[in-house]
Amino acid sequence: MGEPAVTASPGRPADLGVAATVHRDLIRINRALRSTPRPDELTAGCMSALWTIAEHAPIRATEVAELEGVTGPTMSRLVGSLEHHGLLARSIDRNDRRVCLLSLTPEGVDYVNHASSKAETLFKEALYSLDSDDRAAAQRVFARLAEALSDPFPDSVAAEPELEEGI
Repeated sequence: MGEPAVTASPGRPADLGVAATVHRDLIRINRALRSTPRPDELTAGCMSALWTIAEHAPIRATEVAELEGVTGPTMSRLVGSLEHHGLLARSIDRNDRRVCLLSLTPEGVDYVNHASSKAETLFKEALYSLDSDDRAAAQRVFARLAEALSDPFPDSVAAEPELEEGI
């Protein structure tokens, strides 16, 4: 039949396995890197949209929403916030004047560069607190995870592989 039910002791969750533990740790890393925004900083959603626009500009808001996996109304709020902060500019598509294209203002470019360097600095400091073998292992593992996660439809869907204890 299926796997036996995993029970938890009172006040303590059941062992969810390696995948759940790694996922939890990635969430903790992400939270630490983005930290609680100060009033002059953007939310994670705004920052993600800003990076997407920076990478694909000029781009339609509907395309950004699709890339970000959010609804049209959510993207409208994000775009409004980015415009309010002076980080985003709208322009008219020369081929179709009904279409509005989004791109970064010079302030938006500066913001992305600063935010990227801040997160990179925090991550670099944490990474270099590890010994060289652990840094190399982290690089290999994160590269493999990123590759595996970038393909939403792998060629074959295999059963969950056996994972080594302590990974």
